[in-house]
Amino acid sequence: MDTHSLLPENMDIEQLERGLIRNYIKSNLLALLSKTKQIYPDKLPDAVYEREIEIIAEYMRDLTINFRAPPATVTPEPVTQQAPVITPPPPQPVIIAETQPEPQVGKPICISRVMDMEKPVSRLPNGQVIYGRRCKRPVFGDNQHCYFHIKNNPHGDFEVAPCPRIREHFEKKASKVAS
Repeated sequence: MDTHSLLPENMDIEQLERGLIRNYIKSNLLALLSKTKQIYPDKLPDAVYEREIEIIAEYMRDLTINFRAPPATVTPEPVTQQAPVITPPPPQPVIIAETQPEPQVGKPICISRVMDMEKPVSRLPNGQVIYGRRCKRPVFGDNQHCYFHIKNNPHGDFEVAPCPRIREHFEKKASKVAS
């Protein structure tokens, strides 16, 4: 053992770097898989989760890190098993209002109404009244709502006129904000 570097004599810096990179990649892949399992438990059953861990272990065992090869010459191994592709539902028609966020291209957003703390009630020049704003979170799975609004959607959908109780709730909040 070299007392100056604390590395075994048969290990050089490149081997150490390769090991660190390999460990970094593996830990990030496992963390991503674990987070996916936590967020989408119904889409990733235990058997599939365990198989994905095995696939990551196989990938890491076969991974070659070559510092001298130009990036263009590195070609990935052909994939033998592809993960299922989850396609989001088509975007729903939306009401354009000054309080509605612009949807991100290709990512549909939740259709729930939320309380806009700065402007709970908006009045447009044409006399139309907008209560709250549309939720900005991405939809969850095959739903039109985000993860939070699947469980509880107290203000209803933004595209549907609110009931009198909700309108009163928003007007009350607007009067507090104005004062």
